[in-house]
Amino acid sequence: MALVFVLVLAIGLVPLAFGAILIQRASHADQRRTLEHALLSDAQSGSADLVAYFDRARAVALLTAANPVFADYYALPRSQRAKTPAGARAFRRVNVALAYLQELYPAALAEACFIDRAGFENARVVRGVPARRSALSPNESIHPFFSPTLQLAGLVYQAAPYLSPDTHEWVISNSTVVTTSAGLHPAMVHFEISIESLRRTIARERGHHLFVINRATGEIIADSERQQLPMRKLGHPDARFLQLAHVDGLKGAVTADGTRMAYVGVRRTPTNANDWLVVAADPAVSGALIGLNRATLLLLALLMVLIALPIAYRWGRLNENLTERETDLAESEQRFRVLFEEAEAGRRVQVEQNDQLRKLDRIKDDSSPLCRTSCARR
Repeated sequence: MALVFVLVLAIGLVPLAFGAILIQRASHADQRRTLEHALLSDAQSGSADLVAYFDRARAVALLTAANPVFADYYALPRSQRAKTPAGARAFRRVNVALAYLQELYPAALAEACFIDRAGFENARVVRGVPARRSALSPNESIHPFFSPTLQLAGLVYQAAPYLSPDTHEWVISNSTVVTTSAGLHPAMVHFEISIESLRRTIARERGHHLFVINRATGEIIADSERQQLPMRKLGHPDARFLQLAHVDGLKGAVTADGTRMAYVGVRRTPTNANDWLVVAADPAVSGALIGLNRATLLLLALLMVLIALPIAYRWGRLNENLTERETDLAESEQRFRVLFEEAEAGRRVQVEQNDQLRKLDRIKDDSSPLCRTSCARR
């Protein structure tokens, strides 16, 4: 019965396992396509949010630079360094204009500055608070946004992330030149948006885990689920993204360390110093045979066991009955042979007895007087 049970179970489970492999492969392919579509959609949404955030910063920078209070500041009849203490009213108007940026970017703007072409800082507002005249920097030309901004008259330059010396936050500069009525560019308006505000922007996406990655190095710029703290290293190390360094194309998908990642690029331009990838990540779909269908497969296997048990039991019972009948038939045949041999032995005895009786009859006949007279006449 055990052999029959194993045989029936094998006959049922072999096609079941083969079918499960085909179903699982098809299911795995569908799940992978679905995951990649969702990841790419989230990466595109995050990229769109990032571009929109920067486009808004460009628009605000251009509108701020067009404010006449900055151009009028240079109408004062004194040297650039003397204008700040001398033009108190103009200085206040400039600070008000810079402070207004904080209202446009609440909890995002680190600082805003008004800087002349010589690098002298005419005014600065940090988190909505104007800096004292004595705290203004005499040379802002050392910062990465300074020279490129002066070379892009009429455009907004967005620098690579750097650590702000005033707020100690990682920031991105948005700067453009100020144009006077005479068409001159005596200064620039510059304001910084924190990386943390950028992180909060991509974190609004409610889908998968999002990252902003430096395409040149594979390093993390922003992580939607991890706050960027002041004075800490930008981002955090993650070996999964190293293979994204120098990837070609604006979008694609890769797998690293069990993680499936879809990326959308934000390319470097003359007005943008950043070459970034917006990456959506999620655990890769498992290709194991017993994957999402394990409950179904276990149920089918249990069903095969329940089917195999009565078949094996019935087969065993039939086999037992057949064995019993074969035993009975053998015993009957043996009894028949014994009876046949006994009957044959009795028949032979009967024949011998008949022969003996015939012989006795002949002897008796030969010895009688009638037989002797008859025989003598002859």
